[in-house]
Amino acid sequence: MATIDEELLGKLNGSLGNIVIKNNKGRRYVAAKPRSFIPGSDPESVARRDKFALTGRLSKHIYNVNYLKTIWKINAPVNTTPFNLITKTNYPRVSSSDLSDQVTLTPDDGFDISVNSVHLNSSEVQAIVNAEETNNGIDPVKEPYILMASILFLSNPKDEVTGADAFITLLSASQPT
Repeated sequence: MATIDEELLGKLNGSLGNIVIKNNKGRRYVAAKPRSFIPGSDPESVARRDKFALTGRLSKHIYNVNYLKTIWKINAPVNTTPFNLITKTNYPRVSSSDLSDQVTLTPDDGFDISVNSVHLNSSEVQAIVNAEETNNGIDPVKEPYILMASILFLSNPKDEVTGADAFITLLSASQPT
């Protein structure tokens, strides 16, 4: 395996003929392309691929909400994309077929809001949140409005067209804090 110290050809990624150019922690490497690869078919390998695929679909829905993407972008370390950080954060919170109740839509530097109740029908989702306390980190002078971002995961949808599972992204209108 060779290391690329100077960017003679620009910032290449991917394969070129029978070589593969990889990027790991800011360093570029050149490796030979494997002749063939047969992914494992044992239950553990299948479950691991399914878990990563479900985490990727969740990450895509979080990343596609511009408000959430901005927060992740601010918190992403150097050489880490917001999408990568979302995936890395949520991977332990996802199984091969379901999401835990610990999935996070924002990095862990936010504030907690407790929900009294959630009402769901065919046309809307209504969440009733508790009145905010003065010590929860929200400054209503600096943050006069709040909105709710939700990603619903349907693990057994009635509509066969959507597949085995489906995500629905919801954003509320801005509300006074």
